[in-house]
Parts: sequence; structure tokens; C-alpha cells
Amino acid sequence: MTRASVLRRGVALVVSSALLVALLPGVAVARRTLALSTGTFEFTVAAGQTAKGSAVVLNSGDEPLEVLVYAGNQVVGKDGTVSYEVPTPGEPTSLDNPASWMRLDLGKSVKSLGNVPYIEMAPSERSRVDFEFTVPDDVPPGDYQIMLFFEMVPPKPKAGEQAQAVVSGRLAARIRVRVQGEVIQRLEIKPFVVRTWVVGNKIPFTLMLQNGGNVDIPVNGTLSVTASSGREVMSQPLFSERTIYARSNDETSGVLDVPGTLLGRYTVAVDIEYPKEGTSTAGVPEKLTEERTVYAVPLWLAIALVVIVGGLALWASWRSAVKSGQRKAQAREKERRRAREERGSSPDESHSTATE
Repeated sequence: MTRASVLRRGVALVVSSALLVALLPGVAVARRTLALSTGTFEFTVAAGQTAKGSAVVLNSGDEPLEVLVYAGNQVVGKDGTVSYEVPTPGEPTSLDNPASWMRLDLGKSVKSLGNVPYIEMAPSERSRVDFEFTVPDDVPPGDYQIMLFFEMVPPKPKAGEQAQAVVSGRLAARIRVRVQGEVIQRLEIKPFVVRTWVVGNKIPFTLMLQNGGNVDIPVNGTLSVTASSGREVMSQPLFSERTIYARSNDETSGVLDVPGTLLGRYTVAVDIEYPKEGTSTAGVPEKLTEERTVYAVPLWLAIALVVIVGGLALWASWRSAVKSGQRKAQAREKERRRAREERGSSPDESHSTATE
């Protein structure tokens, strides 16, 4: 077989393979998605009262879905990390368990999966979920959070299909309940930590906001760096309309990348603003400010200082070694002179003794 015929057969094989791939039908990938009519509800009620609401969930994918519907509590950790807890079905209502106040009406014959109710939804179907909650009589005034979750149940593999890894999706509507009564706003910056000595133009910081009050507080934050002369080196927003939930903390860490070269003493300041409510000055922004002093050295200067100090240390070590060697050499020379003197005086002493 000639080289030309081999080449022709190779080209024909490539073309036929490309045509075969082009004629094969594409693999259809099913979409499993959910959508909610709204993500936030707000209610203001008195202790002992009942409030009602509804949410509409949409199967926006092209596959039938089974959607679990349940209420959960928002839990904020000491550092501001937010997690969610689902109460045990049938658990009695309590002050620290707002999700237990909820009652759900799925609008259809109720089905359940592991004691959790769910609804079946065809593609493009909308389903209304009604809810109501009753605030216990002894609940203190303030803000409370309830999360209404809609979670897709992973599909079961069909007969003859291989098992596939499927990640279930979950959406949540936030229900904020304001229990009427005295409003207490108590926001503190505690602590604000900034590294005192920095090399270069990057300044690490950590900020903790503590909401010791009973209502949620939306805050705006700004960070600024000012030179010792009073010149503002930079100013940048830290966050905008961030909610610090009642009776919780919120921690923020980061690094300020200051433009230019920093050398000397600087002041890093954080300014926190939030709307005041519940007093005669309601609506007037409240402002919190904390400042920290930072001493900065440019990287090139730090390297130069390290080189100079290292060089001086090496020179001092070398000079010490030289002087030590000189002292040792002098000591050895002194020993040799003394030995020579002792050897030189011995014959004279013998001669004078014999003469006598």
C-alpha cells in the first residue's frame, strides 16, 4: 500500500467520524429549578397575636419535582457566622425557637417524607403555600427571624439507569417578626484590631460589631487611613446596608491595600452609621468611630535595613573573630618567648655552678 493511499484512507476515516458525531442526537440535560414570588416578609405584631401570609413557589424547570416545605431558625454564631436549625416536628413553642410558632398550609393533600411535608409540582406549575404564626404571650419585644424553606427532593434513578450524583436545591423566604414593645438599640464596635507595625502598604484589620439590643440594625461602614500630617491617604466603603441581627455579633476581616508608599505614623479609622429608631431623634443617623495607630515602613527600606543590619552583624562577627585570633596569636607568641628565655638561661646557671 502506497503512502498516498494510506493518507487518503486516513482522511476518509476522519471525515466519516466527524459526520457520525454531527448526526448523533445531543444528550438532553434536564433542568431542576425552583423560584419564589418573594424572599422577604415583615410583620409587626404584639405578643399573643397571630399573623398570616403566603408565598408562591414555581417549578421553573422541565422535570416534575417533589418539594419539601418546612420552617427553620436562623442561628448566628459568636463570630457572625449564620447557620440554620430545623426544629423537631411536634416540638413545643418556645421563646428561642420562632420556627415552632409556624403552621403551614400546603393547599393540597398533605404528603410527608420523614415527617416533613412536601408538594408535588409539574413543570411550570405554581403552588401557593399559606402560613400563619402565633407569638407566645411571654415573648420579649424585638425582632425575630423565621426561615421558610423550599427544598427539592433528589429524583430516584429510573429502572435500567445508572445512579447519578444529584445535588438538591433549596430556597428560603425570610420572615422577620417585630414583636411590639420597647425598642432597644445597642450597637458597639468591640473589638477593632489593626496591626501596629506593617511593612509595605497592606494593613490587615478585624472588626467585630456587637448588637446587644433587641432589634435588627442596618449599618453602613467606611474605613479610612490618615497620615500624621492630617492628609487623608485613602477612604473606602467597608459594607453597605448590612444587617446586624438582634442579640448577635458580626465579624469582618480584610486587608487595606493603601495606594502609594507608606512611611511613618498613620491613623486607621472605622466609621459605622445606622438609623436611630424608637426615640425622639428617630431617623437621625447614629455614628460610631474607632481609631487605631499604625507605623508603616516601605518594603524597600525594610530590605535595606535588613541588609545593613545583617552586614553590620557580619562585620562585627568578623572583627570579633579577627581580634580573638590576634589575642590567641599574641598569647602563643608570649608563650614562645617565655619558653625561649627559659631555655636560654639554663646553660649559664650550669656554668656558674661548675666554676665555683
